Amino acid sequence: MSGKLTHEDYQTFVPIIDRALKSFKDLEPCLLADMREFKGWKGRAAWDDMLFGLKHRKAFKKVAVVGKKKWEEVATEMMKPLMKGKLRFFKDYDEAMAWLTK
Repeated sequence: MSGKLTHEDYQTFVPIIDRALKSFKDLEPCLLADMREFKGWKGRAAWDDMLFGLKHRKAFKKVAVVGKKKWEEVATEMMKPLMKGKLRFFKDYDEAMAWLTK
C-alpha cells in the first residue's frame, strides 16, 4: 500500500484477489500487506477496507503486515481474534517474507 488508498484502488485490487482465491481455492494462500508507505484512506476507502477484511478474514493461512507505525501494530493485534489464519506484524520486510514462506 502506498500513499492514500481510494475507493477506486479497492475496485481494482479486490477483484484481482477474489479471482486469485477462486482459482487457487485448493491452496492455503498467504497475504503480505506492506504498509511502510501507507498514508491512510480517502473517503469511502476506509469502509472498503473494513469490508475487505470481513469478507476475506477466513481466506488466508497467514497474513503478514509490515509497517513502521505503532497504530499499525496495535490494529494488527486487534484483528487477530477475527482472523481464521495466523496474523503477525513486522517492522522488517525480509522477516515477514521468511515467516510467510516457512
